[in-house]
Amino acid sequence: MCNNTAGMPRSRRQDSSKVADQIAREAARLLAAGRAADLDEARRLATYAMNDRTGSAAARGGRGRPSNQRIRQHAQAMDMQAMGEAAYRGQIRAWLELAEDLMSTIQTAIPDSETLLVGRAAEGHFDGDPELRFRILTTVEIGEIARALAEFGYAAPDATFPTLDTVGGADSGGGRLSQMQWRDEGGVRITLTRCPQRSQFETRVNLATGEPVSRLTRIQLQNLLASPSPADGRNR
Repeated sequence: MCNNTAGMPRSRRQDSSKVADQIAREAARLLAAGRAADLDEARRLATYAMNDRTGSAAARGGRGRPSNQRIRQHAQAMDMQAMGEAAYRGQIRAWLELAEDLMSTIQTAIPDSETLLVGRAAEGHFDGDPELRFRILTTVEIGEIARALAEFGYAAPDATFPTLDTVGGADSGGGRLSQMQWRDEGGVRITLTRCPQRSQFETRVNLATGEPVSRLTRIQLQNLLASPSPADGRNR
């Protein structure tokens, strides 16, 4: 995201940057307190709060809109301060271990399937809005996947089953894909995306935006977990 401040006078750019940082800090606080479900809601609520408190023209005009990265930077600093670095990195390891266990379970419950961990989690990053996103290469329907996982202990009574409209045409991995989403008891959001075509499964871009995306196979994730600091992982 960008704040579209390139054409502003320097003083207005500085004001917008200051407001963006204040909104980002408030958004991170809302996420940490559980008062916002995701980054978009946290940014929206924080912007309203900033406008109400200060009447900032930058906040009202959207010029102080902080990026996801800036919010996550504040969230990371808050998490590390609240938990301590050792506990913070331990939490990241626990979420990555959950990812590896789920990938192993999927490949056992759905024979001949393949899985990838994709997105920021594949880099060991969870700040602000912790999420595990997976792609599953299979022709098994998403409802059957849910039932199979429930038999292996991954019952998710609050699961939703949205569809994902992907970028590109069918030949380049585009189309409409089925998903399953739920929150683990530890608070991390889990999203499974069923990819019936290998081109959809293997593409190195975000299926929704077309932007580059990190990804890990189960073997790569196991190797990452065997390293001293999984939180410093980078994709592959």
